[in-house]
Amino acid sequence: MDRINSCSQRERHFSPEEEKELERDMSTSQILNKVRKDASAGSEYVEVRGDDKPWRTVKNDQKMHVGVLGGLSLGHTAIEAIHIAEIHAVESAVVAAGAAGGAVAVGGGAVAGFALGVAEWHHAYLNGKEQHAALVKDEMRVAMLTHLDLPQGYKTEQFKERDQAGRTSDSTVQKMATPFATTDKSLIATLQLHADRGMNAARDFLASGWSKDQFMNAHPDVAKAYARDAAFHDGFDALVWAKKQKGPEVYDQAIKKLEERDCWYAASNITPQRM
Repeated sequence: MDRINSCSQRERHFSPEEEKELERDMSTSQILNKVRKDASAGSEYVEVRGDDKPWRTVKNDQKMHVGVLGGLSLGHTAIEAIHIAEIHAVESAVVAAGAAGGAVAVGGGAVAGFALGVAEWHHAYLNGKEQHAALVKDEMRVAMLTHLDLPQGYKTEQFKERDQAGRTSDSTVQKMATPFATTDKSLIATLQLHADRGMNAARDFLASGWSKDQFMNAHPDVAKAYARDAAFHDGFDALVWAKKQKGPEVYDQAIKKLEERDCWYAASNITPQRM
């Protein structure tokens, strides 16, 4: 059944600015980077994807692959200590200190060298750089989730997985809140559109009776969007989460709100199912 044809009214919901952005349809990553830049929270482009791992998962994965070199583990700890705002400033110093077995001075402090070889120090640096990227992405992901209309229980779980994000008043999450509420407010509708595409895909998945892998294999466009688009990914997972909750209330409420938004898109000639 065509869900859009079930709309009882076609009054326009979106502002002209929102409709313009919905037609433009910037990617989720582009939107988050624009808002972050407008918030003066970072100018370098950071690719935010649906399949990004939270910082804590990245950190734990690294610990599992440290290897048998005790020095490497110490070097990894040193990089984490130096990190995270200053990681780019210590790249050359880390490699040089590793070769000399010396110390790395950062901001007036020093991290003792552990007589590691250059390769071990460089590996530790790469681990630190990966963690830095994960931390930045967590901040941007939490900022996005804060503004998406998804089941609150799902969002709470995602916030807990990234509970280091947004802790301080000068965090990226807090800084991004200002442009999201002012100059970039119209972009929230586009993020929600991407999440709703994920929710509509999840609705089809739940009706299919297939496993998730079977569904993704049969719908490569969905699989691609799920991996690439953070808002699509969270929309998909949020509806699946809602379906698993006790009683039908959470899922039914999510569907009711989704169908209402789908009617808003229809009134503005926007296709919510488009990837």
